[in-house]
Amino acid sequence: MYLQVLDFFQEINNIPRKSSHEEKITQYIRDFAIKNKFTYKEDHYHNIVIKVPASKGYENSESVAIQAHTDMVCEKIPTSKHDFNKDPIINIIDGDWIRARETSLGADNGIGVALALTMAQNDEVVHPPLELVITREEEIGLVGAMQLPENFIQSKTFINLDAALEDGILICCAGASRFTLSFPFLREDTANTDKLATIEIFGLQGGHSGEEIHLNRSNANLLLGRALKLISESIKVNIVEISSDTMLNAIPREVNAIVSTDDIDKLKSITKNFLLELQQELGKHEPDVNIKIYDIKDKKYKKIIEQDTRKIINALILYPNGVESYSPYIDNLVSASNNLARVNTEEDCIKFSGVSRAASDTQLDAILGNLSSLSSLVYGKLETFSRYPAWQANLESPLLKKVKYRYKNLFGIEPKIEGTHGGLECGVIAAKYSGIDMISIGPLIEKMHSPQERLSVSSTRKITSFLAELLKDLC
Repeated sequence: MYLQVLDFFQEINNIPRKSSHEEKITQYIRDFAIKNKFTYKEDHYHNIVIKVPASKGYENSESVAIQAHTDMVCEKIPTSKHDFNKDPIINIIDGDWIRARETSLGADNGIGVALALTMAQNDEVVHPPLELVITREEEIGLVGAMQLPENFIQSKTFINLDAALEDGILICCAGASRFTLSFPFLREDTANTDKLATIEIFGLQGGHSGEEIHLNRSNANLLLGRALKLISESIKVNIVEISSDTMLNAIPREVNAIVSTDDIDKLKSITKNFLLELQQELGKHEPDVNIKIYDIKDKKYKKIIEQDTRKIINALILYPNGVESYSPYIDNLVSASNNLARVNTEEDCIKFSGVSRAASDTQLDAILGNLSSLSSLVYGKLETFSRYPAWQANLESPLLKKVKYRYKNLFGIEPKIEGTHGGLECGVIAAKYSGIDMISIGPLIEKMHSPQERLSVSSTRKITSFLAELLKDLC
């Protein structure tokens, strides 16, 4: 049965499905429903619910919702020519792992969609009436889930397929808010004595800003801040522009900055020494960290004035990135964090963008308050958007009890009951539909939201058989 899951996953990966560009994968879901003679409904935002009749004899059972999302985080290595708007993801089998060629794999959450379709189509699966809930734009702030209309989902038992851990069941997740910090600046012409250069920081591991924020992955934007601070303490330097283009829920792996200076040789020397220090400091956490300097002959650029350059550098140095606190209830679970994903220069301001996450509204308010204070120190402005609630744990959940029993009965071990610091649509859906009982499961995925993302085949096989058995129990 798991081979059918992998076949569906390959079909899904043949379809470009960048967030907000999901028309083709949505049509694929419609075609699946029509081909299998399932009825479906679609809301104004193109979220889809497919109604799957129960297996024979279980028509009167309570229905169960199975949910996954269609979009993926699109990351690639710097040298890749992959076009996420038209090119398929190339799956490569490497032992027990499936990875992609030069890009993120999209197992988050393509494998969840594949699992849902398999449960609906495979005649060996005995199940109650099913609602396949397929949402869109999850990776840019759970947008599709937030658009779900009232009464769109009828089931009171809900299985989210967006988890990514071995032998584990998720029962809670963090809430989050996306943000933009804008810092205005003035420009002036470069002097005749100025030299222009590009500073490129690259080779970092990156990863998921929720699931992997605790793994000591370095943030390219903050390393740039450190480099610019060191340079500015020894020589005159002005920022011309900064550019990083990471997805907001990914830890940035690379950044480019164009700067002007009156001593290009000194700038190169300071940067070279800084790289040596970083390599020693970061060690195995970032074994491939690198910095390169490229001379620029074009002098048509205008530089940001010295006073505003200092403000921007200070904002990078002071930015509260990474883990803020850990959960007092679940061991080793991050409770609150910040991730500065992008720093980009516009005509008259520089913008910091990212995601703040927290297990409670009060924590999230406090984190956003800290960012507001930072912005005021350097005469900036904080804007927040796409905020969504946390999913609170329910240890008395009847569904959780059935899950624990079935898992131990099937595999001989107790599943780990865990939470995630990543965002799941469970929090949004629980807030919209009262009385819903939910869990989140899925196969092991490592290094999500990066070109190193990989999916375990054996774990996919395991979760496939478990989900099939659980659906039988819910009849």
